[in-house]
Amino acid sequence: GVSLPTRDIVVANKQRPRSAYPQLAQRDWQVLACLVRGYGSDRHIARKLNMGEGNVGNRMQHIFETFDVRKRVDLIVKVFELQVDLRDISVEPNALHTDDA
Repeated sequence: GVSLPTRDIVVANKQRPRSAYPQLAQRDWQVLACLVRGYGSDRHIARKLNMGEGNVGNRMQHIFETFDVRKRVDLIVKVFELQVDLRDISVEPNALHTDDA
């Protein structure tokens, strides 16, 4: 359970757009946003996003590979260091998903 205060870390004029990572689908971004917002396990993320734990695990592995990390805490730190803009990612279960494979 690691969470970092986004308002203290994100600097608006230095944020890296998500378009810098075209290999990540919208659902991947939602999984990542849940992790960054404090949902620490695949089970918690799956419940929040209304998806299977296995799907979360697969997406998490893809996200790890994309950001070249092996641990969740390293991923969170890297996302904040790179200042990837996650502010508009909805983690509500009823949010529209077009790529929920």
